[in-house]
Amino acid sequence: MAMEAHEVSTRVRRLEARDKPAWLELFKGYIAFYKASVTDEVIETTWSRLMREEPGFHIALVAVNDRDVPIGIAHVLFHRSTWSPTWYCYLEDL
Repeated sequence: MAMEAHEVSTRVRRLEARDKPAWLELFKGYIAFYKASVTDEVIETTWSRLMREEPGFHIALVAVNDRDVPIGIAHVLFHRSTWSPTWYCYLEDL
């Protein structure tokens, strides 16, 4: 009896307001994985910052499945370097 292979399609896009329930579940899961505690107020502040895309702050990305449902998150943080005239980029909350 042969098993049928199922192709899974994944892509990455910017976080959108409609993604909040899925983002919240993924972000809280990330926090729980590290056995950390973050207040709801701070989580809401983070969400607001991600939605505003503050200059020099965060860009939020989501990996989505073939139904456009978020299955992963990455928050990208940019800041000025103190050692060069350039910017640094950090991936957070993967």
